[in-house]
Amino acid sequence: RSDITIETVSGNGPADVIDILENGSVRSRALFQAQTPGAQDAIRAALAELLEPFRSGDSWTFTSSAFVLTADRT
Repeated sequence: RSDITIETVSGNGPADVIDILENGSVRSRALFQAQTPGAQDAIRAALAELLEPFRSGDSWTFTSSAFVLTADRT
C-alpha cells in the first residue's frame, strides 16, 4: 500500500465541484437532482462559501489523499 497526496488546481473552483456533484456518479447526480431548485441553489451557494478558503486569486487548490494497492497472484 502506498499513500499519495493529489493536488488539483481549478480555475473554476465551485463550478468544478458542482459539476462533480451533478455528474460524478449516478448516486450523487440523483441525490442532487432530487432537490428542489431552491435547495440546489442553496447547495451551490454553500459550496461557494465553503471553498473560498481554498481560493488564491483566480484559482482554487484542493488536496486529497488516496492509497494505491497492488497485489500479485501467487
